[in-house]
Amino acid sequence: MKLSNEELINELRDRLLKASSSDDEQKMFQEVKRLGEQLKQSERLKSNFLSNIRNEITNPLSAVLGISDFLMQADEVDMKKLKRNAYLIHNEAFNLEFQMRNIFMAAELEAGMIEPEYGKVNVISTIKDVIASFEYKAKEKNLKVVEVHSDDPIAFTTDVAMFHLMVANIYSNAIEYSLPDQQIEISAELRDNHLLVYIKDMGIGISENDQKKIFERFYQLDYGTTKQHRGQGLGLSVTHAIIELLSGTVEIQSSKGKGSVFTVTLPSVKNDEEIDTQVEGWNEFLFGNDEVF
Repeated sequence: MKLSNEELINELRDRLLKASSSDDEQKMFQEVKRLGEQLKQSERLKSNFLSNIRNEITNPLSAVLGISDFLMQADEVDMKKLKRNAYLIHNEAFNLEFQMRNIFMAAELEAGMIEPEYGKVNVISTIKDVIASFEYKAKEKNLKVVEVHSDDPIAFTTDVAMFHLMVANIYSNAIEYSLPDQQIEISAELRDNHLLVYIKDMGIGISENDQKKIFERFYQLDYGTTKQHRGQGLGLSVTHAIIELLSGTVEIQSSKGKGSVFTVTLPSVKNDEEIDTQVEGWNEFLFGNDEVF
């Protein structure tokens, strides 16, 4: 006979109580109960995730297919409409690619299949790449994006793919939870052999209780039929796992209605002078320096 999780917990409880009322077995019972609650919560989160991820993947794909089919069927399309449709295709494809990067990274982290591939990165260039890639999202809300640091290069040894995704997730989160016409600040600096990256928004803020949960996998500040924000509750959990893998830390300063500041601190890599790989930014990491066109 197959028992449900709740029935299994009740059965274990009854057996333990019948066997003995000793402190050790009472502690065991409490532990079983706690694990059971965690299991139920995990199942609920996974259910929400599967529902959300279905929309995050199928909606952009449907939009891209629909718009591209319209363009193929049209005898004539004026330049203004063509540019508008190209803009929509780009946005939907970008959203899909960004979500898939998080999904694949989460799967590799979960399986223990990934280790940092260190190279010397131009931090400022990488941050500018992130800002440029999300420019259309910031413009949709008329957000002012301010880089507080100077434009002088900051060379730091880290995994460029992980660093890029980490910054992109926090920055995307800042855009998503900002209100129109607000400002986002981003800065980076080297201090005591550590790299510090700050991303500050003036958006809706995060309650103290939620600050303890937002790095949990699949957790979202809003969900269900009242869900107002895109995403599937994976980006910040991936970010936290990346930071831990790079032996760093992340701190949040926030309160409801007063915005948030995310501070990431990454330590320098021991013997980084032995690492010769130079990486200027995300685009060069992907495509190198060869001219294609």
